Amino acid sequence: MNHSQYLHNDPEAIEKIKKLIESNETANILLALEFISQGGFPAPLITHVYALIIFQYEFEVYYKASTLLEANLPKARLNALKQKEEILSAMDNEKEVVASAFLTATEQVPELDTPTLTHLMMIMREEGFAYCLKNQLMPNKAILDAMYDYEMLCFDHFGLTSLPPEVGLFPQATELSFKNNSFSDLPNTIAQMTRLKFINFENTPLSTHSIQQLEQWVPKAMADHYNDLAYDANDQKQYAQAFEYSQKAYQLTPDNTEYLHDMATYLAKAGKTREGLQYYDQAMEIAPHDLSSYIHKSDALTDLQEYQQSLEVALAGLQMVDNHSSTEKIAHLHFQKAYALNLLKEYPAAHEAYDLVLQLTPQDEAAWFNKACLYTKTHDKTAMLQCLEKAIQLLEKNKALAIEEKDFEAYWEDEDFLALVHRNE
Repeated sequence: MNHSQYLHNDPEAIEKIKKLIESNETANILLALEFISQGGFPAPLITHVYALIIFQYEFEVYYKASTLLEANLPKARLNALKQKEEILSAMDNEKEVVASAFLTATEQVPELDTPTLTHLMMIMREEGFAYCLKNQLMPNKAILDAMYDYEMLCFDHFGLTSLPPEVGLFPQATELSFKNNSFSDLPNTIAQMTRLKFINFENTPLSTHSIQQLEQWVPKAMADHYNDLAYDANDQKQYAQAFEYSQKAYQLTPDNTEYLHDMATYLAKAGKTREGLQYYDQAMEIAPHDLSSYIHKSDALTDLQEYQQSLEVALAGLQMVDNHSSTEKIAHLHFQKAYALNLLKEYPAAHEAYDLVLQLTPQDEAAWFNKACLYTKTHDKTAMLQCLEKAIQLLEKNKALAIEEKDFEAYWEDEDFLALVHRNE
């Protein structure tokens, strides 16, 4: 054996080259390929070099790895390897399903070591975790360590018959997803995931008992789950179902006023606006300085044509403004106040309220539009056109709205009004 083939007789050097490739750093990988080019291509390195043409995206790495394989493997064997590669692009499926199919297909390839290839796939492509778990190629904790990413553990489409109990060793995780698996029971260790905010088990047939356990172990995450179901039901116009899901979410996290707001909203969509008012009141009791509750209730009372009550709620909300209140919500309360005053025909006070809105949020096109409407009540055409022009500058759609808005009916044939709403057409 000449010096150029020294790697065939140097297992320590082979291991060092493997480590260079497993670092997944381009410079190290290119160095490893250079060592192989100069020192020979022993069989124990075939899997590592093959992984580079499958899992690496750097052209120089791919080119040099391909050149080595083509120079050192018989054409028939090289074609056999390439056929396995085609599985990764031929299957239109979830990535872990494809990864498992590919790795399974390599089990019968004599040149490849599938456990090593799995390890490299996990490093370079962040896939192959399902195959690794099912075949117990590494301790579960080590596999989960490799999977863990941005406070999330994801087992989607793994085809597992049980969830690894080691999930409980990640109490810092905020998201857990195990869609499309086969198990119905869960490990008690999930109870240790006390920071969990999101959980997804779509198309995994959890038992009723398991779902009840999740409600007990991770109530915040399950509340979010029911909230998602409520949104889905709302999208399908199933408002009674949406209300029930929001109610379950609130029962699990009774300090979350957003779920109370949602309950009131779904009742309103079901034609039960008055029944929903109680949930805004509950929200105010829980968080009296949360201005959203006053905004929503004032708006609901306007829908019920109870304008004086709507005004009173808006005023009550403004009394709750503190240093933590957002400018947008304060402006919104002034908007609700102005809108109610307009409907109560208290036009000067309504103008003052809209002015306060525009002091806080000068780009509020709706406030400018409504001020224009107000000026029609006092027949102030000049001020009306100025406000309407500003509203149109901020939102082009206000041209079409002005043509339909009854408040502008007296101006629908006015030359100046028509010139404004048809400008640039």
